[in-house]
Amino acid sequence: MTLDEYRKEFEKSSNRSISMPVAGAIIWSLVGLLSTQFSANISIYILLFQQAGFFL
Repeated sequence: MTLDEYRKEFEKSSNRSISMPVAGAIIWSLVGLLSTQFSANISIYILLFQQAGFFL
């Protein structure tokens, strides 16, 4: 299967769901808010663990 075929299959199965983009917006907003409240070193760790969390 090509990447385009996978994408089309996913779009059919998800019925144009917006749950993933909304979840991503919430997580990135939270990371942005937390990054303003902590030092630069801690903010880097927050971003690092948030990115790793996407793959779990």
